[in-house]
Amino acid sequence: MRFSLFEPEVYGFYNYTSFYYSAHSFRSYEDFFSGADGKCENIAMWELRCTGDVKEEDIMEAVYESSYSIDTKNITNTFVKHLLNEDIAGYEYLKFAWQCSSSNQFLQDPWEKNYGSIQFRTNLIEQAVDKARKASDKGLKKRYAFLAIRASYYDENWKLINELYETYFSNNKNKTIIDRWATFFKAIAEEDYLNSLVYAAKTFQDTPDKRFRINQIFNPKNGWKSAICLAKTNEEKEAIWLLEGISKHKDATESIKAILNLNPKSNSLKFLVQREINKLEDWILTPYFTEFQPSLYRLVDQEIWESVKDPVPYTSDHINKQVLKDRAQANNLLVLLNSNSSIRNSRDSYWLSVKSNLLYLSGNEAKCISLIESALRTTKFHTKAKRQLRMLYFLAKLKSKKHLNTTESEEINRLLRIEKNNGNGAFLFAYARELEFQGKTTKAALLLSLIHI
Repeated sequence: MRFSLFEPEVYGFYNYTSFYYSAHSFRSYEDFFSGADGKCENIAMWELRCTGDVKEEDIMEAVYESSYSIDTKNITNTFVKHLLNEDIAGYEYLKFAWQCSSSNQFLQDPWEKNYGSIQFRTNLIEQAVDKARKASDKGLKKRYAFLAIRASYYDENWKLINELYETYFSNNKNKTIIDRWATFFKAIAEEDYLNSLVYAAKTFQDTPDKRFRINQIFNPKNGWKSAICLAKTNEEKEAIWLLEGISKHKDATESIKAILNLNPKSNSLKFLVQREINKLEDWILTPYFTEFQPSLYRLVDQEIWESVKDPVPYTSDHINKQVLKDRAQANNLLVLLNSNSSIRNSRDSYWLSVKSNLLYLSGNEAKCISLIESALRTTKFHTKAKRQLRMLYFLAKLKSKKHLNTTESEEINRLLRIEKNNGNGAFLFAYARELEFQGKTTKAALLLSLIHI
């Protein structure tokens, strides 16, 4: 069992789903990859080219259905109909993109003599390069260049990828999803290793649908920090520190501190802090409530440390000593975040939740209770976020042996029923264990009996 009350989904980290702290480190969840408004950015770009009544689902079908075929005499797709009537250049591009789609895979003959370069794909690359050069529409020019870059990746033509990127994408200030997709292939084709890490880090930060793949391809033994010396902007430094932090199974305080100094309003910072709290929950709450070691070992350079390397048996005494160290680490993280005045004084629901969780994890139940009471009076919380805070509040109250008034007694009973119906056995177990620690074994046993495993 791994204890976690601070759920990342509540605060909208869907585009980082593959990198939540979990036993699936890491696993792809492609369904969540979209823009901030939940819409695919590429589809949104095509919508901007359209006028009139064009259905979003028709754009999706025409752009992403590789088996899609056109019967110009009997068109029902509103997007294709619009392109034929009002945007013939867009239609010609889309038709060519469909033609290229079948070549976007690694192909080889049965005798494995011709891996990489395939003649029909090479022909398409030449056509795409020519179309990019001749296109007058800037948007389509970049799209044709990207088609050539993507096909060149499967053709293993790294030289051409670098040339095309330099020509069409290197100096673009207003970058779209096409630019960011091109940067992904540039990261792979780049000859200089450290430079390739800079491109990879930027792709990871800016392009959610490439994050999982970047993590698979780029896993430098010396860490992402080795590329910081080549980062030209704070944005690039932030991207590198983000990947450095996400790649760590132990504490990522160094990465959090670096991004805090670079950009305290960064969403990257918020996600790393979220992930760090989820680690601390596992390191502190899992052994505290179960007297077993954390569900996930701390890993450093793919090796297990402490619990395996430490010659001392993993006894209750050893667990308790480690929990004390981790509580101190939770307090250190809180102190670090509060060193920034904008976070320290923030009434934002996310940062209030962060500080409440860190106070609880560090063992400061009194301040945790006080902060939650203040936060719920002055700040509007999402329903799930509010529920999380109330669970934290009652655990802190129970642990500190604070008296519950009549209203609070009714609320905790109602909350326990709700969490039982929601299948939240972790909260019921935690509350029962706190009751048990205080000698209220009958109440604890009754509560434990409600948990369905």
